[in-house]
Amino acid sequence: MMQDFVKKYPLIFHLLGWIGIAFIFFIIFPLTYRINLPIEHYIYHAILLVFLMILYYLNVGFLLPKISWRKNGVLYILTLIILTIFLILVMNQVEEILQLNQKLHQILHPNQPTNLKQNSFFISIYISIFALIIFAIGISSHLIKNLNKEEKKKLLLKEEKTKAELSVLKAQINPHFFFNTLNTIHSLTYFEVEKSRTAIQKMAKMMRFVLNEEQNDKVLLKDEISFIENYIDLMRFRIPENVTLKVEISTSENELEIAPMILLTFIENAFQYGISTTKDCEICLKINVENGLLILETINEIFENKRVNRSKNIGIQNTIKRLEIMYSSNYEYVVKIESNVYNCLLKIKLK
Repeated sequence: MMQDFVKKYPLIFHLLGWIGIAFIFFIIFPLTYRINLPIEHYIYHAILLVFLMILYYLNVGFLLPKISWRKNGVLYILTLIILTIFLILVMNQVEEILQLNQKLHQILHPNQPTNLKQNSFFISIYISIFALIIFAIGISSHLIKNLNKEEKKKLLLKEEKTKAELSVLKAQINPHFFFNTLNTIHSLTYFEVEKSRTAIQKMAKMMRFVLNEEQNDKVLLKDEISFIENYIDLMRFRIPENVTLKVEISTSENELEIAPMILLTFIENAFQYGISTTKDCEICLKINVENGLLILETINEIFENKRVNRSKNIGIQNTIKRLEIMYSSNYEYVVKIESNVYNCLLKIKLK
């Protein structure tokens, strides 16, 4: 909260800081004396305030950027010491011109002799403390600024890395998907010419979706659902008669957005590993969206001849990586195997 304020209104932040120091010089300190201080006191502290401002901006704007205090710490500290001594000498000259010590002593201790050396020592300590505070604030603000820059760089690098990873994952998923789909159409051309034409039309729609939306991070849910429905229709041409396909898609929140082709791999996986040509089998696909939560469930039997390939499924692995990058803690992926039945449950918070 404070960092955001400083970034948005740096001038106001600096003004508030100097007003705070001026308040100490011209309000707090005079109240501690409980007397009416001479005008020279205010002139002296006004000059001191100006020099402190010069030292602060000299430190922040020149010394810290030019002299790396981590690499050239000794040189930096020596420079600060020289500047502090210079400030003390200048303010001693100002004090002598104004004769502030003598006037304060006459007011506070009128019947005692003035000890100029002792007063000069305390004034030197007094000035050194404020110089140290100013330098410390400058170093702190410089460190915070550098940390913010480094953090911003890390976020930008992370963002670029994420974009690169997503591009790679998409590039791996799309050829994988099209290879399987073309294989389906290829098998149809041998014995179902009319179906193959319909299948080509379905695939053309799917390809149009992929080409149009591939560069987008999110697509409308209704377009993603339409894409999935076209894929399922395409797969109906391929599955043998002994396979029962049950599909339930229910959503009334079509204007929500979702990562493109994020559901396809799980559905494709059910077809790829849940079909047998020798025994009756069933594939259940359910998609439900309610209150911004999308739930995808696939249920299919596991067949022995495909059990090994399942662990090597690149598509599933890549999609899980995409989920982790794009949804992080806003998704849940659970796989259960009971009585040789594979149950995949995916939940994604879309809003």
